[in-house]
Amino acid sequence: MPKTSQELSAPNSFLTLEHTGAQVRLDHFLHQQFPEISIQKWKQAIGTFMVLIDGRPGRKGSIISNSARVSLPAWLPASLAPGPPRADPSIKPVIIFEDDELLVIDKPAGIHTHPLNGNEIGTLANGLIAHFPTLNGVGFSPLQPGLLNRLDRDTSGLVLVAKIKKSWEKYRQLFAEKQLTKIYLGIVHGIVAAPLTIDAPL
Repeated sequence: MPKTSQELSAPNSFLTLEHTGAQVRLDHFLHQQFPEISIQKWKQAIGTFMVLIDGRPGRKGSIISNSARVSLPAWLPASLAPGPPRADPSIKPVIIFEDDELLVIDKPAGIHTHPLNGNEIGTLANGLIAHFPTLNGVGFSPLQPGLLNRLDRDTSGLVLVAKIKKSWEKYRQLFAEKQLTKIYLGIVHGIVAAPLTIDAPL
């Protein structure tokens, strides 16, 4: 019978995960199971000996094999997971398009798309949470509310933001199937003598 949320939050409740496949480092395995939690945070948690491998405390650098059983306190993932970005009303997203499912935002150069931790401000995601608080919980990570794509700090352009979880899943699938494509325009210095194509990884 599945455990209730109250049972999972009990101090003595454990969550057990079984690994199937090739050998993998314990911290990487846990990051695969809980991608919103960084490998560094899992390393710190493993260092407290709260994560068990087949009943024995795991250690930093531990390798787990096929059929290994990894146990950890059921409350641990929630305590390690980052919260949503801090709301920053000073970042005002420029909306190019909006409907019930999607926002298209014009991100300026000079700001990051999202923060790396819950205390950082000044990113597009901080502005999104301030002006669209219902984005909290939508998307891959709490620090990336609704974001379907990202742009580097010095790159300006369009960022797609799903307003609800169902839309986020739909558009991520379209990206995965290459039904949505990205086009980048670059500013170059000098004169191009003839048309040319540069086909190289960015």
